[in-house]
Amino acid sequence: MQSINDLIVRGATVTHRGQTEVCDLWVCDGRVERLEPEVALPSGATPREIDGRGLWLLPGVIDSHVHFRDPGFPAKGTMHSESRAAVAGGVTTVFDMPNTLPPTMDEESWTDKMRRARQRMWTNYAFYAGVHAERWQDALRIDPTQIPGYTDDGLYMHERDVLLCNHPEVLEKVLLEVPKMLALHCEDEQRIQQQLLEAQRSFGVDLPVRVHSQIRDEEACVTATQRVLEVQRSVPRPVHVLHISTAREVQLIRAAAAEGQPVTAELCVHHATFSQGDYGRLGAAIRWNPSVKASTDRDYLRQAAARGWMATLATDHAPHRWSEKGGPYHCGCSGAPSVQHLLVQALEWVHDGEWTLPQLVQLTSHGVADHFGLRDRGFLDPGCWADFVLVDPLGGTEVRPDTSYYACGWSPWERKRFRSRVVATFVNGCEAFNADQRLWAPAAPGLSCLFNPTA
Repeated sequence: MQSINDLIVRGATVTHRGQTEVCDLWVCDGRVERLEPEVALPSGATPREIDGRGLWLLPGVIDSHVHFRDPGFPAKGTMHSESRAAVAGGVTTVFDMPNTLPPTMDEESWTDKMRRARQRMWTNYAFYAGVHAERWQDALRIDPTQIPGYTDDGLYMHERDVLLCNHPEVLEKVLLEVPKMLALHCEDEQRIQQQLLEAQRSFGVDLPVRVHSQIRDEEACVTATQRVLEVQRSVPRPVHVLHISTAREVQLIRAAAAEGQPVTAELCVHHATFSQGDYGRLGAAIRWNPSVKASTDRDYLRQAAARGWMATLATDHAPHRWSEKGGPYHCGCSGAPSVQHLLVQALEWVHDGEWTLPQLVQLTSHGVADHFGLRDRGFLDPGCWADFVLVDPLGGTEVRPDTSYYACGWSPWERKRFRSRVVATFVNGCEAFNADQRLWAPAAPGLSCLFNPTA
């Protein structure tokens, strides 16, 4: 890895702390030294100089919800392959979920994952501690200053009916014990099984993929989220509801928060992009849990994010081989790769006037860092780590197999042309990706992340 101890970007249009203006950014020893309209360098300083004129400079994206599949599923993805795709999309920090093999549910598996990351990650990183409905106490032995929080997300990959939203008595115990935020996947298992039987009566065993949104429907999500909020009302500890897919859930969470409950919501890029009307065009490529919902839900979620009702924007990046996505419904996997295309997709909403650049930065950087108590990241203040991305707002990105860097080799955005283009991504002051040269740094520059233990 080339060490860039002194670097200055001149004349870029910088969005930071709610303001967008032309500035110079000076980086020393991997951290921001100064961010000013015109930086005057001291005598004798000879930094590498980058011409940022015509480019947007944004804090690096913090994707707080990814499944990099490592260890255990190298054909789907690895820390190396998926973090390489991440920096190509302007993502500089990721929080990885626990549904690996073995699952990250105790100190031993978490320590092993950290060891692997030091050798493989291009981004900065942290790993959630997994809390299973039947086995959750072991996660409490993991140092809370080293993790973003605790979660049950993805653990149903190995077993059914282990989500805490379906076990309120266990959820109450977990909330009383965990020392920081609990991030939850909220879908009601009983409703899903009822809807599955109903679909099989209508269509037979070989179900079309479009019924996924009928099986995992609005009611499954709303029922589970309501149950979590009822438990949290008696145990008011921080809860972050992951991948909200319905307008009704947003309204429930807003009402609970207004009454003082410490609850927040995550928006995932696919729920703000696709709807159930897209199954005919994209089929299994847009099969997720929770499912994409009606176009009215999709549009409401984007508006809710613009109004500040969503705490974070993430991907739920979840790669599978294409052979695992298609075929009979009961064999198909839910989830899709997306970490490389979060930023360019979100910038489409800026181009369309639905979001402003400060709103986007709040959702992808500032707000994520604040929400999780992340130290020295998500901002471009002097002293912060220099994680940032340079974007050509009209450079264009065409999504093709040869321009997508996921190990699984496909993308739900295939053949899409975005208006913006990631030109370069800097992690800890080092140029981790350069699009013009199709160049990655020869070694991973990522560092593990530290958190406020009570965030």
